[in-house]
Amino acid sequence: MPNIYYLSEGKLYKVQEDGGRLLPSEAAEKYHQNLKEIEKRQEWKTSGAGARFMGMGMMGPAGSPSASENAYVSVESLTAAGPEKLIYSLSLETSAGLHTKNPLKEEAAEGFILRRNNTRIHHIDCNPQDGAIAASVSDGPKECHIAIIREEHSEFHVITEGDTMDITPSYSRANPRIIYYSSAGYYVDPRKSQTYYGSYCLNRLDLDSGSLTEVIADEKYDYIRPKETAAGSLYCIRRPKIAPKERSFLLDVFLIPFRLLKAIFGWLNFFSRRYTGEALVKDKESGSNPARHQTKSEEEIFIEGNLINAEKALKENIRQGEKFPGIAPKSWELVLIGEAGNVEVIKKGVLDYAFDGEDLLFSNGKYMVHRRGGQEEVICQAKIATNITLI
Repeated sequence: MPNIYYLSEGKLYKVQEDGGRLLPSEAAEKYHQNLKEIEKRQEWKTSGAGARFMGMGMMGPAGSPSASENAYVSVESLTAAGPEKLIYSLSLETSAGLHTKNPLKEEAAEGFILRRNNTRIHHIDCNPQDGAIAASVSDGPKECHIAIIREEHSEFHVITEGDTMDITPSYSRANPRIIYYSSAGYYVDPRKSQTYYGSYCLNRLDLDSGSLTEVIADEKYDYIRPKETAAGSLYCIRRPKIAPKERSFLLDVFLIPFRLLKAIFGWLNFFSRRYTGEALVKDKESGSNPARHQTKSEEEIFIEGNLINAEKALKENIRQGEKFPGIAPKSWELVLIGEAGNVEVIKKGVLDYAFDGEDLLFSNGKYMVHRRGGQEEVICQAKIATNITLI
């Protein structure tokens, strides 16, 4: 079996017999180190006489995390570009970059392709013929488009446009001049200041002719993570489209006075904490409310823009007798798209997948599973594993 790599919670891992082994990102480590050095140089502002002079002595709870600990650093996408080369995108606070890594020589220095400010690189795939990289990139919260990146040029060329979210591009292994990707349109309702997204359809883009074909679309489903094998079989993940929750205009009007009072109280409470060290209203228990410093419950997890209840999905998969129950809902299905647009369900409860010849590797959010001839075997535990990559 080839070497298997994947992403989990913003970090890169390699599959081993005893589970996933973390592979460090040299770029992420350098970024954290730079932040720590900056904090050390500015330490006088937050402690001792310097802090008292700056009026910072009362700011923030004691023992609160530093900026370097709170910094957003996440490996967001991963692909292979050869037997000794991984390419990954790293998102920082206000920028994103593409880096290369030799997973067989972890002590070797990483390579650098590009970095752009105010950009996110969400998904990538490498052309097996010429090494070009297809990526979904965004410069803001609404739109996301497909771009072609060439390592030698250190820049990208955007090839899709419009009021759309274009994600999960993948080169066809039958014809690498074809890119499959998922696309959803959106519109902004000016009356409610809300953005509404449609369901993700599956598109086929011919790089030679420039022709764009919609392969399959259904307002009830999202079709994401397409992959076409060397034999011409087209797969993707189908999941139910979650309808947006409507916000009542009358309710918003009714809540305006309460929101104003809350804002005013928060402003007064801030100044009370800063200049007296005490809040206007103390919690029932001594000290600050610990719930305000807790992270979101692991029962609810965002995956590919969708919120799933991991605990509920796991219990349901156990109840239905799944051999290796995971946290992916049964409604997230790996499907095969026929030439006539017919859909065949291959496996339910799939977050991501890859092919090893005729064998299937897939993640159900808890395990990495190898499927051969209808028989399934757990390779290792792999929490929320996506971007499965084989070398």
